[in-house]
Amino acid sequence: RLREFVPGITLPALVATLDFERQTHRQGDVGPLVIDLRDATGGDLYEAFDLAGLFLPAGTHLGSLRAREGVVREVRATGGRKFAMPLVLLVGPDTASAAEVFAGVLQSHGRARLLGRQTYGKCSSQTDARLSDGSVLRYTNREVVLPDGKSCSNVGLMPDHEATPQLLSDLSSLAAWARDLVELDRDGAEDAPIQ
Repeated sequence: RLREFVPGITLPALVATLDFERQTHRQGDVGPLVIDLRDATGGDLYEAFDLAGLFLPAGTHLGSLRAREGVVREVRATGGRKFAMPLVLLVGPDTASAAEVFAGVLQSHGRARLLGRQTYGKCSSQTDARLSDGSVLRYTNREVVLPDGKSCSNVGLMPDHEATPQLLSDLSSLAAWARDLVELDRDGAEDAPIQ
């Protein structure tokens, strides 16, 4: 479960968890990996990009940052450790900001399936400026454009498999459904709705 993308913390914590699981199971990649983003309200945008880059080849286009003045900066996956296990991301209305970017990048590349409900719809980044009176001015300074050329701002991400609101709150059933989806993919079977 990821609740926030914390710079310098979230990525090494996930890598350590995956390494631990790999050693515990004494096999290659652990999988499938189900990441719960239902309560992830955001965090550091670059941590989200770096986390997505763990699951994509070096040099893969992760998205673009479009500044107010129209300047566009591309973001690409770096080299280093990569993980190849199947991914399912649990998303919902509270999945926002950096969490949406992470999910959107992996969904755009067909690297992860999204299971749950439509996300919040905030694919932008803000900057905080401290004012002389101690207050903070927060302003939006960049729009994130996903690899498919779209932004999730004001629309959110649509899951590949939609869950009812009741099912969205049942982690055990969601995890079982996620495992079933991965098995269906491995078997080449058609997607079946959850019963």
